[in-house]
Amino acid sequence: MSELDSNCLIPVLGSGYVGKSSILKRYLHGTFSKRYSETVEEMHVQQYSINGKRRYMNFLDTAGNIYFPAMRKIYFSKALGFILVYSICDARSFEEIKRIWEQIKSIRENVLSIPCVVVGNTLDSENNREVETFDALGWACSENLGGCFLEVSAKDNNAVNEIFDILLEQLGNTRAKQATTFRIRSTSFTRKDDKRQKNKHIKTKRTKTFEKVEASSKRFQNTMFEDYKETYIYKVQQKQNKIQKSYFFKGAQYMKSKETVCCRELEHTSSLKTGAGERKKCQGLKKLNKLLSNLFKRKD
Repeated sequence: MSELDSNCLIPVLGSGYVGKSSILKRYLHGTFSKRYSETVEEMHVQQYSINGKRRYMNFLDTAGNIYFPAMRKIYFSKALGFILVYSICDARSFEEIKRIWEQIKSIRENVLSIPCVVVGNTLDSENNREVETFDALGWACSENLGGCFLEVSAKDNNAVNEIFDILLEQLGNTRAKQATTFRIRSTSFTRKDDKRQKNKHIKTKRTKTFEKVEASSKRFQNTMFEDYKETYIYKVQQKQNKIQKSYFFKGAQYMKSKETVCCRELEHTSSLKTGAGERKKCQGLKKLNKLLSNLFKRKD
């Protein structure tokens, strides 16, 4: 992990309308929207604590259509890892991630050491399935990605966090070459241990929560990786309610100071004028400023 940069690029790749944005928003913000808006490019930054060091993962939400093929080649050559997303209801989207993976292999050397996850989204639409689970799993195993394949539902929040758990667990490790014969124990279905504890949340006084990234079972690690190196990874979550409160407080203070400055300027200009009407106007502004101050004190 000593070679890991403080800022790391993780592109999320796949066809349009497969749920790449929905997966990221569900994982990072816990939200989901049924509205579809075509993404050009959007960067999402998530902070982690990796072996006690602060690291930032830059998850790049890419366009479904290839608007900038030259930029895509840069992603392939510079990225730390990849998330390949298809829809189980769209066979063409599955063929697309196969093409993307072939392009990655043509540019990068030693792909076994590159973190990658193959994701079949829209599991909530099982009745419209076009890509069978074991067909996709068979291809993943042939590419030494059997332990990095899973099906999820961003809509139902089903197994979304596990995508990123699998991705992060590969940091600093090399996937082992899998046998040509399909073996269920070398797939992500055997990743977890039934006796595993749930993710732990560690709270600090600085309005942050550290959520431990769930590691796989020892048996899975020994099967999937060569000389597995354990890494302690925590996802850093800000407490949104306290952050919003602090922003509101700062905004209130700024508005109070602004109103005070405005009133002082009016007092100065009114002193230069002898009209009784101007003095009354300034007194009215003073009262207004006092009311605003009391209002902000109550909200604070």
